[in-house]
Amino acid sequence: MKKILIGGLFLCTGLFSVNSAMAQQNLTILNYSMGLGTGNTGDFISKYSWRGFGFDYRYLSQPHVGVGVNLGWNTFYQEMPKGTYAFETASVTGYQFRYLNSFPITAVVDYYAKPDEMVNPYAGLGLGVEYNVATVDFGIYRFETDGWPFTINPEIGILVKPSNGPAFNVGIKYFYGFKTKDLEADSHLLFNV
Repeated sequence: MKKILIGGLFLCTGLFSVNSAMAQQNLTILNYSMGLGTGNTGDFISKYSWRGFGFDYRYLSQPHVGVGVNLGWNTFYQEMPKGTYAFETASVTGYQFRYLNSFPITAVVDYYAKPDEMVNPYAGLGLGVEYNVATVDFGIYRFETDGWPFTINPEIGILVKPSNGPAFNVGIKYFYGFKTKDLEADSHLLFNV
């Protein structure tokens, strides 16, 4: 069932990923996002994530410049082996299940190198916030922290726009969320299709 859902999402992403005419003033992208934690996020969950999606909208103020928003949801998950884990003032032995849900909301500016060609490389920078929820399940207990860190996310990618048919986006985003009162700084890479 999971393979069917991923395949359907991939097909929808391909069909609806980018407006077919770059000459228009709007660019809408629906991405299937895969992620890899880095820094503190990689220490908390080192396993590659196949669970995510993103929505991007750009208004093309000039042929080479787009401004807009990025919204998304990525879930990182890892089952830890049986071991002894410390929680505040106690040490407990057992299995641990870790989750991180990240919901970025950023304003973005992109530069498109070749807007009139079929293969159009781009680079962008986003600023905004992420709502992050870090969860640890240990037996019948759940430990959860959340926060709204300020985030910065550079991005590079390629828009492929055939003369007929849907266009496609392939890109890499790096998210860095600054430390908050409740959460450590987090960072992760997203691979978007």
